[in-house]
Amino acid sequence: MKSFFRRSKWFLLAVVLAANLAVGAHLMSGEAERAGAWNVGPSDMRPVTVKEVVDILSRHWEAPRVEYETAGLPEAANLQVDARRIAHELGVVSPWPTRRVLELTGDWYRDYVRAPSSGGDLVRAQLAEYRAEIAKRA
Repeated sequence: MKSFFRRSKWFLLAVVLAANLAVGAHLMSGEAERAGAWNVGPSDMRPVTVKEVVDILSRHWEAPRVEYETAGLPEAANLQVDARRIAHELGVVSPWPTRRVLELTGDWYRDYVRAPSSGGDLVRAQLAEYRAEIAKRA
């Protein structure tokens, strides 16, 4: 699972780049309060359970055999990135909600496993869709 998430972060690269440029522009303008940590994540900014992530990916890629355990801490079953600060203060928001990000990630891996040489074409197609979505919101 670790290598899956390491390689599947391409969709965030455009948002992370936009975030870095926005923060950098403010810092270059002398706004020292912009220094610090910024979270960047999907546009819906809602908690997602680990089960939801597995279920969505399973519909778009191959379903793994999974056994869910009950954790001692209630928050252990959820994944969440709170990106409200960067959205509110700098206007940097991914155009895609969590579900869409996971669907495209699953699609990419499914298609890449079938034809590894198509990886670049798959990334270009999904980035074109990403840019089109951003353009609609501009």
